Amino acid sequence: MALLTGMLYAIAGCASDSFDDVPNTEETASIFLLITAPTRESALAKCVEAETIALSCTSDGGNQASYLSTVNTAYRPASTSTDATNLCNSLIDAGIFNSPTVYTYGARNCHFECNRQFWQARRQAGLCTSAGATAAITIHGQCSPSTWTGECVDSTFKSCLTDCFQSGTDTYFLPQGY
Repeated sequence: MALLTGMLYAIAGCASDSFDDVPNTEETASIFLLITAPTRESALAKCVEAETIALSCTSDGGNQASYLSTVNTAYRPASTSTDATNLCNSLIDAGIFNSPTVYTYGARNCHFECNRQFWQARRQAGLCTSAGATAAITIHGQCSPSTWTGECVDSTFKSCLTDCFQSGTDTYFLPQGY
């Protein structure tokens, strides 16, 4: 009897099921995405990785000036440089990433990862020659953020960009500044 009374008391003392007591998992997930979203610093680091390889490859092929001219035309940075860190400090906020579409740092990070993979593949295939670098510069220009959907003919590069900008997770498209 005492056990039954105790159980009734425990049940009566419990709050009824209420949605007020259920955690907002969507809000929690959003906060987690904001915490894990790529930042300016992580996108900048990815850019430096990519541009270090690109500048080295185009320099080996004797076409670094042509590469920087293509970067200037395609991305509209405030300035260009043969130093990857200086170039990326300008590229990270280049006009292409802010108009007409504003790209999040996650999208920029993903784009620079595609660039890194592209140039690394060229390096590994021994294509950092004059002819190889010239061809790579052309492809790179065709696969810029504003032209890749219509002009990018390199299937691997285009597939990577598609994963970034069309198949990407919400992390790539969070509001700017997160």
